[in-house]
Amino acid sequence: MSMVWPCPLTVDAYASMGRAVQVPRPECPSCSRPAVFWSGYWRHVRWLGRCRKIFIRRVRCRACRVSHALLPAFTLAWRLDAAEAAGAVIGLVASGRCGVRPAAARVGVPHTTARGWVRRFAVRAGELAVSFSALAVELGGEAPPAAAGPVPVRGGGGRRGVRRGGRAAGLGAVGAVAVRLRGDRREPAGRQRNLALSHHRQAAFHASQEHMTRKGGVMARTGGTREMDEKMRQEIALHRWAVIAEAASARLTASERGAVVRQIAAAEHAHPDGTRRRYSRGTVDRWLRAWRTGGVDGLRPSPRSDTGKVRAMPELFTEAAALRLELPGRSAKQIASILYHRHGVRVAERTVSGQLRRAGLHRAALKAAPKAYGRYEANRANERWVTDVLVGPYVPYPKRDGSLRARLFLIVDDHSRLLVDGRFFARENARACQELLRRAITRRGVPDVLYCDNGAPFANAWLARTCAVLGTRLVHSKPYSPQGRGKQERLNRYIREAFLAEACHHGIESLEQLNDLFAAWAEQVANRRVHAETGQAPIDRFTAGGPHRQAPDAVLADAFRWSVTRRVTRVATVPLEGNSYSVDPALTGRRIELRFDPENMAGIDVFLDGKPAGAAVPFIIGRHVHKAVAPPQVPPGERTGIDYLGLVAAAHEDEAGTGAKIEFTALAALGGAQPGQEADEPGQDEDEDEGEAR
Repeated sequence: MSMVWPCPLTVDAYASMGRAVQVPRPECPSCSRPAVFWSGYWRHVRWLGRCRKIFIRRVRCRACRVSHALLPAFTLAWRLDAAEAAGAVIGLVASGRCGVRPAAARVGVPHTTARGWVRRFAVRAGELAVSFSALAVELGGEAPPAAAGPVPVRGGGGRRGVRRGGRAAGLGAVGAVAVRLRGDRREPAGRQRNLALSHHRQAAFHASQEHMTRKGGVMARTGGTREMDEKMRQEIALHRWAVIAEAASARLTASERGAVVRQIAAAEHAHPDGTRRRYSRGTVDRWLRAWRTGGVDGLRPSPRSDTGKVRAMPELFTEAAALRLELPGRSAKQIASILYHRHGVRVAERTVSGQLRRAGLHRAALKAAPKAYGRYEANRANERWVTDVLVGPYVPYPKRDGSLRARLFLIVDDHSRLLVDGRFFARENARACQELLRRAITRRGVPDVLYCDNGAPFANAWLARTCAVLGTRLVHSKPYSPQGRGKQERLNRYIREAFLAEACHHGIESLEQLNDLFAAWAEQVANRRVHAETGQAPIDRFTAGGPHRQAPDAVLADAFRWSVTRRVTRVATVPLEGNSYSVDPALTGRRIELRFDPENMAGIDVFLDGKPAGAAVPFIIGRHVHKAVAPPQVPPGERTGIDYLGLVAAAHEDEAGTGAKIEFTALAALGGAQPGQEADEPGQDEDEDEGEAR
């Protein structure tokens, strides 16, 4: 790659310095990391009719491993001067009128330079032909006539040059370079098909931002998205003002403003997109004129005139959209492959994907189409229970120091809509879920299916073991799909409107009070009201089927015990939650199962391969209950009635009123005189002494 740097030297001064020329070390344009100098090469530059030999330094980025040639700025003028010469040389050689050396001699350039022009043009001949033909169609003209087939090409001299009198290797006739017409479609021919469109000119899809919708089986335009949002436009306008602010001062003269503009053009500026850019004098002057005309709004980038329009070959985009709608699972790579095999035009996969996304036809959007959900209801009571957690109010309420957010765990019967049981807890964990489930099974029987979401209280090994022991199937809903718990969600709304609103209005002192009120409301109101869907009271519909399956006491007790697996140490002990238990020495080194009640960790049963293997005797016990079990609440102490801050405030007011501490010993001097005696007035002795002194 080549990088141009502003060289203050003339061509003669630069050439006279040779390898000793001082060149600034730039940053890598790809990763912005510092580059290191890496070799260089000599090249010729034509200047004022003479050829001068100059040394071009090169730098290399260690991260990207890409080298860059540091070209002085005066080489650009040479390149502009050589553009016409390059076209003349290529035209002479491509037409077959002469070879490279005679063409170079006519134009006045070295034959090695002319040979490089011809070789580079030969490599991209087919690509340039198709690109210029597409550009001609875009500008409203007609494409040049194409040959019926690919023009036969005579080989040149390979790497050693082009044979005199023949065409350059890989060059066809001018205006019809290996391009064929098939109906209304143009495509490259033969081996130039891979060079149909350049990477920077995918004419079929670039700048296409139209949104396409399916309407009557055809694609209709519904408007496009903006390439640049308003926020970015405003940031760019402010960035441009920051660049020209110094030159916009009204106190500058024309010459002073020109010097400032040249300094601005020579410096780098941080663009809002994170890159660092340089701007030419013409750009800075144009921004100054725009600012004088329209202020900051005049510096906002103007949208393209062809925004939202397909500039060339719009039928390709229409076909790509139709292919995606026909099969939403079809990838952008597959669509690009289909377009290539049908039309012979290579379109990048990323281009297809980006245009389909702008049109709202990406696969994620098509998969998010509205779905139809059927209605479901269990055939009998206790066939399916639905459980969830409702985040309740703060307790105590109104909120004050020490208030905790209450969580309502509740279970609903899918068939009867019965509120099986519900209870508020201060913690949302597996232990709270199991405690509620035990209460519900004791009161209403054992369910066949327990349906819940994927929250932590429901997705754990302890609840899975409980359901397995009870013979209940545990089913988790699909993540981010609450449609399957509609009955539960509807009950949640009813609880908020009919119970929690009244409880918060009345005030809540403790969880015990809130649970007592909720139990009474559930039995007297929620389960006895006539349900609008079933036309029956939930309790009547639940009990209509007769008694329900109950679990034996032994099975129920074992179901709600927790189970963990531990390996027995060499000293025949097992650790559990900070405690140490002694087991049978015959189990040393074996993996055993420990079953225990989380509220009483003093008694633990040992199982080996599912069979009882004795009991674990506490050896070191520091925790008697599992940490998941909520500790009992400590009742608040009685009030003493002592106002500490009030005492401090009273002492402060007493001290502030006198300005100093009260000296009680000095109060005797202020006492009254004896009867018949007159008290001396203050300062009498001092007055007499002053009179004597006079």
